[in-house]
Amino acid sequence: MSPLPAAMRILFATPAPPWPARRGYQLRAAGLIAALAERHPVSVVAQRWPSQAAAVPPPGIDYDEVAISSRAAAAALVAGGWRRPLQVALHRQGAFHRAVARRAESWRAEVVVVVLSRLGDVLPAVAGRPVVVDLIDDLALNMRRRAERQPWLAPLWRWEAWRMRRWDRRLVARARRAVLVCERDRRSLVGDRPELAGRSRVVPLA
Repeated sequence: MSPLPAAMRILFATPAPPWPARRGYQLRAAGLIAALAERHPVSVVAQRWPSQAAAVPPPGIDYDEVAISSRAAAAALVAGGWRRPLQVALHRQGAFHRAVARRAESWRAEVVVVVLSRLGDVLPAVAGRPVVVDLIDDLALNMRRRAERQPWLAPLWRWEAWRMRRWDRRLVARARRAVLVCERDRRSLVGDRPELAGRSRVVPLA
C-alpha cells in the first residue's frame, strides 16, 4: 500500500482471527497488521467461527472478535445465497457489521482495511471512511481454474466465478483502493474495465 501519514488510525475487518495464522489470508492479514502497527495505531475486529478458538493478539493491537454460530451461518446462506456469491452470503453477519461500525466510531478510525471481498457487505457500516479492500487474489480466476480441474462440478464453479467477478468489480468501484498480491490477478480482475485499473494496486506477500 502507499505510504500513510504518521499515526493514522487503521481499523482491520477480517473474516477470521488473524492469529494463529494457519491459512494464507490469515498470514497476509497478520503480516500487514504487524507491519502497519510499527508506525500506526491498529485495531482489529474479526469474525470467529465455531471451529476457531479465541485469538490472542500481539501486544499493542486493539482487538475484538464476533462469534458466529452455526445457526447464524446457515441463516445467512439461506437468506442471501441466491443474491450473492455463496461465501459472501455466509459472511454477511449483522452482529459483525454492527461491531465494526461501533469500533470505527468509538475508536475514530481514519482508514478501514477489509480483508477479502467476502466481507464486502461491511462497507455501509463504515460509510464516510476511506476503505482499502485486500482481495489478496482474484477468486473468480481461481474458481474458473477449479472448474477445469473438476469437470463434474464445472457448472457450479463457473456460475460462482461469474458471480464473484461481478461482486469484486462492484466492490472495487466502491472502495478507495483494492490491493492484490500479483499483477496477473490484478489484470484478470480489471479485464475490460479500465476504470478499475487506477483503483487497484499490487502489494506482494511479505
